[in-house]
Parts: sequence; C-alpha cells; structure tokens
Amino acid sequence: TQVVRRKFVEVLARAKNTGIKTNEAMDYNGDRTTAIVKHTALKYPFSVVRDENPRGAAWLKQVMS
Repeated sequence: TQVVRRKFVEVLARAKNTGIKTNEAMDYNGDRTTAIVKHTALKYPFSVVRDENPRGAAWLKQVMS
C-alpha cells in the first residue's frame, strides 16, 4: 500500500497498452474475411484502496474510460 497524489494516479490510469490481433476466416459464402480484435489493458496495473474524496471513484472511472 502506497499513498500517492491524484496527479500520479491519473498518469497511471492513462498509461495503457493496446494489442491488435487479426483473425482470418472463411464466411458462409466461402469468402475470406478478416476480423480485427483490439485488447487494451493498463500498462502499470494498480488498485485504489481508499479515496477520501466522495467524487474520487467517478473521477477515476471517467479517466480510465
């Protein structure tokens, strides 16, 4: 457990990696199709144990979206 300022939490919340995977398949007509799948995750996973600000959870959810 570490106490950090909100500005540092914001930097961690915005640091994300996005992986892209392409899947090639045949559809029911026999044509080749490509599906692009994106997966986004936090670069530095963290959790908030306690936030004294009553609007803190809503703020973090908005920053992470």
